[in-house]
Amino acid sequence: IAETAPPLQSDVMIYRIVVIALGLVIVAAMGGAILLSVYGKTIPETLTALGSGALGAMAGLLAPTPRQQ
Repeated sequence: IAETAPPLQSDVMIYRIVVIALGLVIVAAMGGAILLSVYGKTIPETLTALGSGALGAMAGLLAPTPRQQ
């Protein structure tokens, strides 16, 4: 049996789906925060944490991995 790479390394669709989902969470959190502030409501900390977490996760996914020589 030939060795194949693990799915997380060989399947690009997994990364695309995760990046799109995180992007949608970021846009929804930003849109919700803007909409709430326009109507004079307070922005819940949960909404801020959700957007920040999704942004950090996307940065971690898209950042290049350090290479050891």
